[in-house]
Parts: sequence; C-alpha cells; structure tokens
Amino acid sequence: MSSEGHDDQDTLMEEISSLELKRQNLLATLKELEEKRLKQKHDLPDPIKLFTQPPFQVPSLNFERLSGVSFFIPHDPEEQSRKRMLVKNPKTLQICPAPLIPLLGARFDFMMHPMQTMFPSENPDASFQYASLNGNAFEAPHYIIFRVFEDALSIYKYTLPNFFRLDIWADEYLASNQPDRLRLFLWRVHKLLTAHACRKNLLSQLNNTFQENSSIQISADLSYTHLEIDIKEKWKARFFCFMDSTRIQRCQIYEYNHTWHRDYIMEASLISEDGWLDILQRKIIKII
Repeated sequence: MSSEGHDDQDTLMEEISSLELKRQNLLATLKELEEKRLKQKHDLPDPIKLFTQPPFQVPSLNFERLSGVSFFIPHDPEEQSRKRMLVKNPKTLQICPAPLIPLLGARFDFMMHPMQTMFPSENPDASFQYASLNGNAFEAPHYIIFRVFEDALSIYKYTLPNFFRLDIWADEYLASNQPDRLRLFLWRVHKLLTAHACRKNLLSQLNNTFQENSSIQISADLSYTHLEIDIKEKWKARFFCFMDSTRIQRCQIYEYNHTWHRDYIMEASLISEDGWLDILQRKIIKII
C-alpha cells in the first residue's frame, strides 16, 4: 500500500474518532437535558416559595395566623392517578405524563361567640358587641384547598356551607389583578364566617331569653340572615341581615291593635342601630 493510501486511512480513522467523541458528548448532553426535563416535570413547585414572590407578595404562610388564618400543605388525593395520566404537550405536541399541580390549604379559626371584628374598614358595618352566654370557645375550623398555578389560584375543595357562595367571592377577588388579592379573599371569607357565628349567637340569645314563653316562635334559615319572630296574634317580624355582618339590611314588622298595621318607626330604629338586639328584646318584653 502506498504512503498516500496510509495517509487517507489515518485521516478517516481520525475523523471516525472525532465523530465518536462528538457522539458521546452529545449523548451525555442529551441525558443531562432529559434528566433536567424529568426533574422539572415531577418536582412540585414549592408553594412557600411561590407565595414569597409576585404576584402574591405574602411574607410567609403564617401571615395571618393571629387573626385566625393559617396555611398547610395538604395531601393530594389525585397525585397517583395524575402520575399515570398521559396528556399532549400543547407546545411540543408530544405525549407526556400530566403535570402535578401543587395544593395549598387555608384553615380558618374563629370564636363561637365573637366579640368584635378584626377587619379594618373605613365604614364598619358589623355589631359584634354582645357577650356570650356560656363563656367562649372555638368553633369547628373550616378549610379551603387551593390549586396553585404559576400566577393564579383556583379553589379545589372547601368545607364552608354553600350559602356563602365562594365561587362569587373567588371570581371577584382571586381573578382580579390586585397584588394582595389572596389576602383580601381570605379576610373576606374569615369575616363571613365570623359574622355567621355572631348571627347564630344573637339567635341563641333570643331563644334563651324567651324560651319559657310558648307564644313566641323564633326561627332562622341556615345562614342566619333571615330571621322571623312571631308572637301569637300580637306581633310579627321578619329581618334580613347582611351576609358579612349582623346589621339589619331590611325588615318588616307588623303589630296587632284591633287590626294589623306596619310599624315603620320600629323598622327604622332597628336598621339604623348597631345594638338592635337590645331594642328588639325590650320591644318583645313590652308586648308580652
């Protein structure tokens, strides 16, 4: 074989070695990229880290602990099923495992007989000054589980009664562009729960005050926003309270004096007064 043939063979061997080295480097790079992709896909985002960055801008998960709101990381009951689920990536059009969505839980604690609200407002609309009858205690806590996305939250599950209409409050607060929308939503929910407990307490006080008088019938709906009092053949009243306070929104009062007539003066006094319970009790005592 001529020297020229040996040179060509050596050149080919060098090119093959160079290509083999490039192949190994590319395979190593591809493996690193695949491992990184899988890690990003299966590692759940840290909700704590998410809530210390925009858009939530919350300093910590216990930012409202003293006022009755705290956070926890719940177990996702759909985690295993989602790991087995395959979906099409809208960007790459490849079939891949469904992404895992982190969950964040909020716990609401409040007193059974609240004394006052803890929600600052320029126009306070609640009257929570009534003392409890048998001391005080905590109500059973309520929970909301959120799905946490990169720039938004959605409600996953909750234990609050349906009459609170959380879907409406979520649309109003969580879907807004305010940087503190989560804080506002949590304050609103806690205020609704506190006001509900206060209205329940007011009804209990009325029932305990007049429970020995069989001529008085006192009832309310589950939300305690619609109260009815019926004093047989003497006096009837309907009260409609705001959902987020104990203030009376409107009322209808009828008194019997040879015939039924509406007591507009009494209605106006109850609507305009925070301490309407005392006025109402004095009126009932006077009638019976």
